[in-house]
Amino acid sequence: MLHDEFYQLTNIQVEDDVYNQFIDPMYMSTGMDKEPFCKDFKKHDLLNSRVALELLDKIHELQEKVYKLEKEKEETVDRLIKMDDIQADQLAIRLIGHEQVVYKKLADDYDLRDEDKCLIMRMIELNR
Repeated sequence: MLHDEFYQLTNIQVEDDVYNQFIDPMYMSTGMDKEPFCKDFKKHDLLNSRVALELLDKIHELQEKVYKLEKEKEETVDRLIKMDDIQADQLAIRLIGHEQVVYKKLADDYDLRDEDKCLIMRMIELNR
């Protein structure tokens, strides 16, 4: 939902930073359609709700944790691929999938294993 849509549906005027840092993250975390979200937002005056502010803080905290974990996972996969070991490759594949491992190997000019080459050949055959 865009800031303008929020205003049209609620008739509540807020600054861009309030919308971007408070309302949009709350909306995106709900999975609700914009009309019911806006109706409920107005009904419960969530702009002035301590509960909503605390939940938003928790959402931001969890998003930061997820971001850090994703970054750690990427770094781990990169280290595993650099090891050039079949067991390390298998761990990397479990973490991000074989296609992504092969993509990273190609992008960083690492040697491909026979299994990697077979995957590429299957992918090419599927696209014929």
